[in-house]
Amino acid sequence: MIAINLIPVELRKIDATPLPRRLMIFGAVALNAVALVVALTYFLANIPALQSKKESVKNQVYQATTINKVEQRYNALITQKRDFEQRRNTIEQIEKARVIWARKLDQLWDLVPEDMWLSDIRLEEPPKSKSRRGQPEEAPKGHTFVIEGYTAGPDVTKVSTFIQALKRKSAEGSYFFEDFERIELVKLDLEEEEFADYEEGVAVKFTLRLYMIPRRIELQSAAASAAGQPRQ
Repeated sequence: MIAINLIPVELRKIDATPLPRRLMIFGAVALNAVALVVALTYFLANIPALQSKKESVKNQVYQATTINKVEQRYNALITQKRDFEQRRNTIEQIEKARVIWARKLDQLWDLVPEDMWLSDIRLEEPPKSKSRRGQPEEAPKGHTFVIEGYTAGPDVTKVSTFIQALKRKSAEGSYFFEDFERIELVKLDLEEEEFADYEEGVAVKFTLRLYMIPRRIELQSAAASAAGQPRQ
């Protein structure tokens, strides 16, 4: 037999949710609420720690930035120090390599023997060397040192002895050639002259020409020093 319910839908009796299902829904809602409360409590409890960690990270970033700036400043100061040391060394090298002719004349005077006298001492600049076509003439690197004088008597070996004395060290440990890189004997002229007023009656006039090149100085570029490159 077929039963037909003629009561309108809105007036029909609604079947209640089964109790087990209802308890399950309530339990899930309560569990979610508890989890939300626990999470919120944990977050609120850790806000000071997170804030402290944030400040710590900010301090670390600031310190790292400060250290980087200090390191850059330190490297710049080290570069300046190297540059200043290089300039000081260059000045010292120039001072050492500079030929002080007053001292040279004193050394020369100490080496002149008693039976020899000098009549003329001068520096002559040698002629410029020939260069290739289109190139400027090369400047001379040294000078010609001319010594003119006389030795008593006809003995010409006195001049050779005088030249050898120029090469020897003195009692103070210095010698005439020490300030020069190279010295070449260009020419030695000897001529005998009569001197009636002297016991020997004759004297040897000599003209000694020495080509002397001062010591070279290798100057370092400031750019290489600033870049921290090793010096050549």
